[in-house]
Amino acid sequence: MPKSPGKPVLGAILGAALGAIAVAILQQGAVLLPTRLVVFGTLGLTASVGSLLLTVTYRSRAVVAVQSVAALSLAFALTGIPAMFDAGNLDGGCTASAQSGASDPVTPADTSVLRPLTIDPNGTLLWRAGTPAVFSDWSYSIRVDIAGFPIEAWSDAGSLGTVGPSWEGSEDLSERLGELEDVSGLALTGVYHVWGSIRGDEGGCDADVYFRIAPDNLFAGPILVGLWTAAAITLLVFSVYLIQIRKAPGIDARRDSASL
Repeated sequence: MPKSPGKPVLGAILGAALGAIAVAILQQGAVLLPTRLVVFGTLGLTASVGSLLLTVTYRSRAVVAVQSVAALSLAFALTGIPAMFDAGNLDGGCTASAQSGASDPVTPADTSVLRPLTIDPNGTLLWRAGTPAVFSDWSYSIRVDIAGFPIEAWSDAGSLGTVGPSWEGSEDLSERLGELEDVSGLALTGVYHVWGSIRGDEGGCDADVYFRIAPDNLFAGPILVGLWTAAAITLLVFSVYLIQIRKAPGIDARRDSASL
């Protein structure tokens, strides 16, 4: 068997892939919000460890480059520490509250990264909203936070009639989520940070809220099953390369010479 030169770049890629899958499992399992600190911290750490595990000569340029990128990812993750203490907000004179199950009504300001509104996927969501005036020709947009970056998910503009100054309703969540699952084939679960804005000729409001829809367990639903499958495959590939490199002749001698 020829001497293995090691695969630090591949190790970083596989490690980062495992880290990304782990974050996705925690998010879809409604365990952890994928904040900047969580996402980039996990990617930097797993890429660094994965690279080192598949490294033979630690002084190679590839190792230095990978570890430098991992360090930058970890440094960028640290800029997300303040966001871990953020709470939801609602401004512009609008009001909003929601109630799921036996919980008390919750406003956006009552939610936070560590205290999201828990929504029962098998229950009913009661909600109330109000605007400071009747908004005519209004438009709206909804954005979802991914690693600290707001990504627009839905929006609409043009003549949508009028809305406000107050309205309320209830949603059968099992029915609504079932409709989404029928259309997409995917069960909607997870923990989310969502921004929303509404604009009309008479003014506008902005809001952001944290909420979670928990699955029955961490293996429930096609998304989670797919993520666990991807994690198993990635871990298997990583293990094959790790065994191959560890069993290659001359590794100890090369490491000893690299440390001199």
